[in-house]
Order: sequence, then C-alpha cells, then structure tokens
Amino acid sequence: YDDDGALCLVSELHPGESLRTRLLRGPLSAAEVLALLGPLGSALELAHQAGLPHGDLHPDNLLLPRLTDTGQPVGAVQLSDFGMHHLAAAQGQGGGIAYLPPEVFRGELSRASVEADQFALGALIYECLHARPLFEAPDAAALVYKVCMAPLPPITALTPSQRPRLEAILAMALKRGQAVRFDGIG
Repeated sequence: YDDDGALCLVSELHPGESLRTRLLRGPLSAAEVLALLGPLGSALELAHQAGLPHGDLHPDNLLLPRLTDTGQPVGAVQLSDFGMHHLAAAQGQGGGIAYLPPEVFRGELSRASVEADQFALGALIYECLHARPLFEAPDAAALVYKVCMAPLPPITALTPSQRPRLEAILAMALKRGQAVRFDGIG
C-alpha cells in the first residue's frame, strides 16, 4: 500500500521491451519465434504444474531481453502480470480478449486456465510471424464474433518447408473447444 492507503504493485524494472513494442518493427523470423517459445513455454509449463495459469497472455505481458550493440541478448524472456486478469476484468478492460478462446466467451471455460493459455500462445505465435493479431475488429463485439466464428487465416510468413509443422501446432492450439487442445504446453 502507498502512503495514501491505495493498493499498488511493485515489480522489477525490465530493461528490454515488450513483445508488442518489438512487433511494431515487423514480424519475427522463425528463429526468433523459436527463441521466444522455448523460455515462454517453459515458464507456462512450470506455472501450470503449480496450478497457476496466466489468464491474460498477450504481447504486452511478454518482456524481451535487451540486446547489445552486437545483437546479443542481456537477460531473459520474462512473462509478467500473472493473475492480473481479475483486475482487468473488474475494471472492464479487455486488453487480451483477442487472445482468449471461444469457450471463455461461452462461459464454458475460465479465462485463467491451461486451455486458455494454450489458445493465447497459438494466437501469439501467429502474431509474431505476421506482426499483426490473429483476430482484429473495430469493436469488442465484432472481435468476440471473429474469435468464436471466423476461419483461421493461413500462415503466410514461413517458407513452404517450415510451414506444415508449425501450421499443425497452431491448428491444435487454436482449436475451438478445449478438449481437443494439447495436454500441456511443454
């Protein structure tokens, strides 16, 4: 609590940038996506094993390491804002709704669940490769409709030899219906 009695959150200053900021410069290469997915997948798997799904996974919550002048990373990928989905929902903020699976909107699944995190991870991979969100719309209602009903766009950012395996992974992560997704992230 601060001096006025207001609840506040204090966290470590991250010297890098968010994935959202990085994507403003364009898509990530396949190698950059793989370098991001390793630590992110490990972090999510550990959190899930501890019974702590993220619930609000989106590019603002992924913090990338700072790069030296020679391009070497300093630090590690960090995942922020665990459990903050409760505060965002209470304040009517929907920063991550484009990353939630249809089951959340239908009331069949908690926003903070392993299955919801898997869907969000699939949407993030797509966004990393294309530098644009998987689902975009002018308002929240149209966005929810797209998440629930629109066909998934093809992955066009990879070479033909890279595409089949990643398309299969994304198709599984982005399935509409949590029972058909992976057993876990790892």
